[in-house]
Amino acid sequence: MNQRGKLLNLLVSKALKIGEFSLVSGLKTGYYIDLKQVSFDPLGFRLLGRLLYEEVKKSAVDSCGGVESGGIPLVSAVISHSFKRVESYRGFFVRREARKHGLKQWIVGCFQSEDKVIVLEDVITTGNSAYAACRKIEECDGRIVKILTVVNREEPMIQPLVEGEYEVTSLFSLSELVRAYQDIAPDRVSALEKKEDPNKIEDSAHRGKEQDTNQKDT
Repeated sequence: MNQRGKLLNLLVSKALKIGEFSLVSGLKTGYYIDLKQVSFDPLGFRLLGRLLYEEVKKSAVDSCGGVESGGIPLVSAVISHSFKRVESYRGFFVRREARKHGLKQWIVGCFQSEDKVIVLEDVITTGNSAYAACRKIEECDGRIVKILTVVNREEPMIQPLVEGEYEVTSLFSLSELVRAYQDIAPDRVSALEKKEDPNKIEDSAHRGKEQDTNQKDT
């Protein structure tokens, strides 16, 4: 299995959650992606660093900027992977709000004025957080090359992203994760589409296995 396939398996097994969830954007969804379960996993960190690095080096950039907080481990993974390679990058992250103490900075890390930047995000839904980070970078004289996300939820994005003010690319789409999950647990996906509780499917299957075991014991 190639590196992308390994990362996809990790995302499906560790990050993809099935149920009823509310997102920060206010949207209701049956799928939640807890990508930090992968980005803070040793193997996940390594795979993300390798695959994101391969995407970053396709563009002429100076540094990678992360959206707080999901983008922080992604930036760390990329700059770690780039060490001692021909194309190496500096990294930083953009705060959601400036601190009122210390240096009182919006941008933290190795950012330089006039840097050409790729902004890293773990999961993009509407793109509000990534857009806000891009604006802050530009206010500090950085130049945005594009936004790179691990998973695109394929929801309607905010207008500046739709109109192409910033290019948005991703390693995976939500639909790709769901298809991969469906190969593992088709009954749960089917229950979700019918607006049933997918956890009842597992409970029923578990009870069925227990009954089979009891019958064999007798």
